[in-house]
Amino acid sequence: MTSTMSLKEDIYLGKSLKFPISIDQFGKAETVGGRESVSQSILDLLETPFRDSFFVPERGSRLEELTFEPNDNILKPLLRTFIFEVIKTWEKRVDPISIDFEFLPEEALVNCSLQVRIKQSNEIESLIFPFYRELTF
Repeated sequence: MTSTMSLKEDIYLGKSLKFPISIDQFGKAETVGGRESVSQSILDLLETPFRDSFFVPERGSRLEELTFEPNDNILKPLLRTFIFEVIKTWEKRVDPISIDFEFLPEEALVNCSLQVRIKQSNEIESLIFPFYRELTF
């Protein structure tokens, strides 16, 4: 049953390379499909700075602009706007529903809990994107 569901998901949600790129036991690049492909695509969009993509310079998010911004009433709406903007523009398989934030000032971290609706199946997918407000090494 799960292999049939996985096959149906792969048909309408597609497949992509697994990141970080890895090689399976047969020497082929590993791929992901279905909802995992969608989640990976969203995280890739959020982690790619705007105008940093070689072939499509308009692709990416503006979250990098907020890296050293203070933890005030302006940061939360800007995060929400930039995240919704990049998902609506570049990820056509989903509709963003909501974003909740957990501010962890001692770690200079904002956990962004994102919920999206997969258009083809009306399923709700949740993921957490860690947004670091300072450089971490």
